[in-house]
Amino acid sequence: DKAFFSLVIPSDSNYIDAGRVLAFTGRYHNMDGDFDMVLLELKEKPLQPEEWLLLKQAGWETRCIIEGIPPAKKGANKRFVDQFAKLRLFGILQYKRIAYLDSDCMVL
Repeated sequence: DKAFFSLVIPSDSNYIDAGRVLAFTGRYHNMDGDFDMVLLELKEKPLQPEEWLLLKQAGWETRCIIEGIPPAKKGANKRFVDQFAKLRLFGILQYKRIAYLDSDCMVL
């Protein structure tokens, strides 16, 4: 009934490595395993199979494909458009509690 989410956008290998560190530190501090570890992935920017394998080996259990992110409007910074995917967390009703951390965070 509880889940831990993050969004990984495979624009470069640093994001994949950061997602691996986040999964490892999240698992380390969640030793009793009472949180599901769910990775958000954009349909428009899918992970490669080898990237998902590395992330799964680090501790991510499943991935949730997010689609329908609005295109950037004129004058908007394109690098921030992907961040709208985080709002989809409010529509995930299968969990009573959700924790979200960006993939470049570390659980201490």
